[in-house]
Amino acid sequence: MTFDATRLVHSGIAELHPYEPGKPVEDLQRELGLERIVKLASNENPFGPSPAAITRMQQMASEMHRYPDGAARELREALSTKIAVPVEQIITGNGSNELLELALRTFVRPGETVVSAAITFAVYGLLSQALGARYITAPMDGLAYDLDALADLAEAHDARLIFVANPNNPTGTACSRAQMRSFLGRISPNRIVVYDAAYAEYADPDQVSDGLDLLSEFPNVFVTRTFSKAYGLAGLRIGWGVGHPSAIDMMQRVRQPFNVNRMGQGAAVAALDDTEFLDRVVEQNRRSIEWLTAELGQIGLRVHPSQANFVLFDVPRPADELFEALLHEGVIVRSMRGFGLPHHLRVNTGTDDENAFFVAALRRVLGR
Repeated sequence: MTFDATRLVHSGIAELHPYEPGKPVEDLQRELGLERIVKLASNENPFGPSPAAITRMQQMASEMHRYPDGAARELREALSTKIAVPVEQIITGNGSNELLELALRTFVRPGETVVSAAITFAVYGLLSQALGARYITAPMDGLAYDLDALADLAEAHDARLIFVANPNNPTGTACSRAQMRSFLGRISPNRIVVYDAAYAEYADPDQVSDGLDLLSEFPNVFVTRTFSKAYGLAGLRIGWGVGHPSAIDMMQRVRQPFNVNRMGQGAAVAALDDTEFLDRVVEQNRRSIEWLTAELGQIGLRVHPSQANFVLFDVPRPADELFEALLHEGVIVRSMRGFGLPHHLRVNTGTDDENAFFVAALRRVLGR
């Protein structure tokens, strides 16, 4: 008898198309043998971690034979002090991705409905499908979330959970604080709203809520944040979430033990204290967004406004074709064809030198 594992899983897993991250630098070096490669595809912080975080990691290197604190108490207390929220309302995860999955595993049963926007973080649909939920998307308002359409969809399909990315990846758009409050006011308290604020540090705080100010008014909101973006700790996989105490209690029961590594916990605590480094990163990102927008505009390309650390822009040829051409120039970006945007690319901000290298490469492949 021939063994076929596909017969042992539910259809959601069998039909799943795995998430494809940005192409690794090592793969491109091996394939093309290029001397220099600039990766601007995964929305990473090009300046790396805070020096304080690096020092803390070095100090902790000899402790790696010990399991981490399963409750991440030091990190949660540091976050509690930072955001003025009780420790009991904070949970940590192996990147915010784990927290997205934890919310689904905790609150959504197989066959129940999860909703989000048509063009948003692909992991929402993948996780929902893998867990046997029904995933449905609402149409966009251009490249932004149409919150009215999303609220209508949640009501029409009795959604158990709603994913909202604000700012949104991959478009860089963001809904205002007033829009978000109006939307949440329409959502039944029997539905969980996962407010994914992975790029909150980069967004204009006068316009965009980081999610924390929504919690007292809307107890069904669960806010997810990360150290992978502005804090530069993507390789350590550290995420954190904030919600109602009862919701966090339920998620803590589902969470795997020792889910956040020891070095990551220490580095995150140190990174939180280094506010000067974070301020410099955010300011440099703001300048880079402005520079890239202007330079791409000079090439004749439309750049969409962004509240994150990347820009989405229109291209005159198929995105996959330009993606491949840029690879041969030593630049890794993201084609947006998989998001239903076959003539768009996304590029994250790099150092000044990396930004210039990218623009020069793009000019060459476009002949401009």
